[in-house]
Amino acid sequence: MRIFKGMGDYFALDIGTKAIRVVQLTPQGDDSWSLLHAGYMAVDPKIIASDSDESRKKLGQAIKSAVVQAGISATNCVIGIESSRSFVTMIQLPKMTDSERSSILKYQADKYIPIPVDDAKIDWVVLGDSPDNPQQDEVMLASVTQDYIEGLVDMIDSLGFNVIAVEPNSISMLRAALAANSTSTNMVINVGERSTDVVIAIGSSPRLVRTLPIGLQSFVRTISQGLNVKDDQAQQFLLKFGLEKTRLDGQVYSTLIPAIDGFVSDLKKSVSFLESRYSNLKIDSILAMGFAATIPLFSEYISDNTGIPVQITNPWQKVRVPDSERASMAAVEYEYATAVGLAQRVEK
Repeated sequence: MRIFKGMGDYFALDIGTKAIRVVQLTPQGDDSWSLLHAGYMAVDPKIIASDSDESRKKLGQAIKSAVVQAGISATNCVIGIESSRSFVTMIQLPKMTDSERSSILKYQADKYIPIPVDDAKIDWVVLGDSPDNPQQDEVMLASVTQDYIEGLVDMIDSLGFNVIAVEPNSISMLRAALAANSTSTNMVINVGERSTDVVIAIGSSPRLVRTLPIGLQSFVRTISQGLNVKDDQAQQFLLKFGLEKTRLDGQVYSTLIPAIDGFVSDLKKSVSFLESRYSNLKIDSILAMGFAATIPLFSEYISDNTGIPVQITNPWQKVRVPDSERASMAAVEYEYATAVGLAQRVEK
């Protein structure tokens, strides 16, 4: 079982902060799919966050229920790994054979990853020539704690499924966001419950991967504390009013702006960092996914303050979804970036 390899008839499994999402697609030609099955099941965040045997048992039951309710019969699955559990970085290496590269990374990986090599599961993929040095390759290196991934895979296997690959969520979402033949340079942001995945891709290849410790709940807490309201009401304000200056006498807007400005500042730092590495690089657009697509005027504010056009991006844009299915998932369709991206993996 590899991080980047392994395909066939399978379904995608995304274990989020507060919900499980499962998706199975069938290819319909170049970079297009049809939906076979999809399922969504809310789960207590404490169960998902815990590594205890009891929580793993309850999580397994929820996964099984989600798969059954979705009507999925496939047993092979690909799972996404949340950013807090994985680490992805780009490195440059001289051109060499795969076996030579594997040998070098076996002994030098500790220079690039934040956990001891003996405790990590590591994989890599060559993205192509380094944009600023054609004599070198740009290599994406991914790692995850071995104990965590082995425990998760064992639990899923015990349900009667067969995990054929795992993949960082930040990489999965790119497939849903970008055309396979994209030639532009885009920043993709996927705002989740607790964090935001930020990836800058040249064409369809990631060149910078970051996770910001800011998500929907960060903004909810800002409103809750600033307006002295409960979290549930604060979330309603956020998703209904967003950054509209005239709603509630502008109280939500004025309370949110410092947190939003910090978020935008982090996006600018990512752009500056990549531009410092690659000469003549220009970000063509920012693609907003997850809750970035559902908070009113959020994307417009980012565009106005970065000078980069922002497009709200639906993860289902390349998938033919029956009207009945689309209606049933309308409230959560933007939360499927990881699951849809996982389901769009193809064998190479």
